Amino acid sequence: MTTAASERQVEIGSYFMPPRLAGVQQALEKPGPTDAGKPAVPRRRRAVLAGLGGVYAVAAVLLVASYHAAAHQPGPAVFTLFWAGMLAPFVVTVLALWSPLMSAASRAGLLVTLGVFGTLPKLLRTPTGPLYFDELAHWRQVRDLVDSGVVGRPNGMLRALPSFPGLHTLTASIEHLTGVSTWTAAVGVILVAHVLGLLAVYALATVAARQMGTAPGAASRIGAIAAVVYATNSSWLYFDTQFAYETLAVPIVFSILALAAMAVRDERGRPVLAGAVAALCLAVAVVHHSSALVLAALLLVLAAVFARPGANRPDARAALAVVGAGLGGLVLWLARSWHLLAAYLGPYLTSGFGQLAALAGGLGGGSGEASAAGSRRLFTGTSLPPYEVVAAFAAPAVLAVVVGALIVVGRRSSARSQGRLRVVRAPAACVLAVLAGGYFVSLPFLLTVGMSDTARRSWTYSMAGVAFFVAVALSGLAGRWAEWRPVARRGAATAAVLALCVVVVGNVAAGQNETYRFPGPRAQGSDIRSLDAEAFALADWLATHVPRDSQVATDRFTASLATSVGLQRLVVPWAGEPTWQLFAGDRIEPEYATKLLRNGFDYLIVDNRMATLAPALRYWYDRNEPAWVHEAPTAVAHLRRLDCVDWAAPMFATEHYTVYRLDLGRFDHAQLVAIGKRLAALTGQEAVAGSSGPTPEAAASPVARQWPAPSAHALSVLRDRRCP
Repeated sequence: MTTAASERQVEIGSYFMPPRLAGVQQALEKPGPTDAGKPAVPRRRRAVLAGLGGVYAVAAVLLVASYHAAAHQPGPAVFTLFWAGMLAPFVVTVLALWSPLMSAASRAGLLVTLGVFGTLPKLLRTPTGPLYFDELAHWRQVRDLVDSGVVGRPNGMLRALPSFPGLHTLTASIEHLTGVSTWTAAVGVILVAHVLGLLAVYALATVAARQMGTAPGAASRIGAIAAVVYATNSSWLYFDTQFAYETLAVPIVFSILALAAMAVRDERGRPVLAGAVAALCLAVAVVHHSSALVLAALLLVLAAVFARPGANRPDARAALAVVGAGLGGLVLWLARSWHLLAAYLGPYLTSGFGQLAALAGGLGGGSGEASAAGSRRLFTGTSLPPYEVVAAFAAPAVLAVVVGALIVVGRRSSARSQGRLRVVRAPAACVLAVLAGGYFVSLPFLLTVGMSDTARRSWTYSMAGVAFFVAVALSGLAGRWAEWRPVARRGAATAAVLALCVVVVGNVAAGQNETYRFPGPRAQGSDIRSLDAEAFALADWLATHVPRDSQVATDRFTASLATSVGLQRLVVPWAGEPTWQLFAGDRIEPEYATKLLRNGFDYLIVDNRMATLAPALRYWYDRNEPAWVHEAPTAVAHLRRLDCVDWAAPMFATEHYTVYRLDLGRFDHAQLVAIGKRLAALTGQEAVAGSSGPTPEAAASPVARQWPAPSAHALSVLRDRRCP
């Protein structure tokens, strides 16, 4: 470190605490004179680490017990066992990281252990293969790459995947080089990425603390505690451990930010670090669109802080060079996909901001109907325990109090010392401050339908900023520790542990519902619990008897297996296809009938439970479907009318599923409209107005086709059906 830098170095405690306590924290980081040359500290450290290992082992047993109970005896005990197993590692890890016994290497090792442990709930939820909607889509993309050798084949579940093949190429390469299965390779990627994410946050927070003027030992503790607090975000346990492109991209983003901040101030290592930044930026761009956009914004913030008026000019030039190298790769890749990103991400942003504006207008005395249209009530009909719901509302408040108190104390200390806010002088800390602000800005969007999921997913980035400032606050608390009485120490430690538990429980509850987290009874219209043995049997039949990549129309929940395991291609709502109309005969529009003839469908898959149950996610096909489609179960007549039309023939059936082979050349538009009017009269709904029928091009399409005979099981299921 240069002399100038040494003169600038001021302990974080001197900024966030009164001047009389400025040296206390540094004293805690230094061994006493009697400790020199003695093996007492290493022995005590080994004893602490052994005790931590025992806690992790018991916690793992409790987690296994909770998932066994969920599968066989669901009830309140599931949550009790789960939280007993999950909270203990968080608490003991923070307490261990707080101790001055821990070296930087020991702290990194603890974070690796926590990262590995954090993958256990997701692996217990889906031990044998992919089950979540997104990871089924990614798994299919890898299978297509392995089977065909072609990168970026179209994906019928998530249309952005072909443009971002990084995760799939990496997983397929591991499978090819090692000979393991696709799922084993995927689990390996998940495990490494999850651990790397904590280490990257640790590195970034440590760099930020050093730039703010703290000593190396204190900076290491701040970085490690920040990583643990970051692990409390709502995505860390389940969403960021699924096989999806975010899982790989997020840790790379934090790694890039840490490397870029270090590269600017490290003149000797700058070429290597800048090259690593550029390469990793291109990797993020190839892996995940949203992460690439977030990274680009944060790199610009980093460059702006380094280049602010009055900053060191060599640092400013170095920052522009490093950031420019990184942004080059991002722009080169994203530029080729900007039309897709606008169409894919644009509706979420516009609807979210529009709904938030309408909600704000309603609170300000505007139209109640307008504000209610895009709003949502949190935890409506939830099956989560009451304490989880309370913690979910309390967690943002706890974090706001800690960060707010830190800001107030920091301003007062700055005023007393007539200094400037040192966060402004620390570029990495400024980036984390922007992220922390993003967390609190995202909270109102949880009340909107359009951006509630996006707001929660943003916490996988923004919680890094909140976690850093929480860790800084705890570091300030450590500076006061030596002067407090034992009673005050116990009270402060108890309050900190309780706050940590509230944040962990609340964020997990805010992020995932019970069906997402635990196995249990089948839940119709759930992304996970609706995928039972019958659904897998249907997917296996499709893969065996139906040509690969046939055009399939079905509901969202059947589609996840039909397209991934069944190897078919979904005609998805985002392509402008209101596919729900095929299942609701009284509402099909003549214009859509014409479009069907032009685009073509091969198969239609119907789940007859739609006639008796409402979907858990409150929609069957996509969020844009009319409310009447999902607010009440679909009429039986809507589903059974397909047995009575000339353009559909049942090919396969199970107890609840029917697969129809479509020949839209036989599509009798007049007959369909007549059926729609008759069903409208029976259901009390208004029939859609008729039209002139299909276009001449559609009417001229070939109609002759030999229908293959239905299977014997299909005949046995269908023999008792009657046309409505």
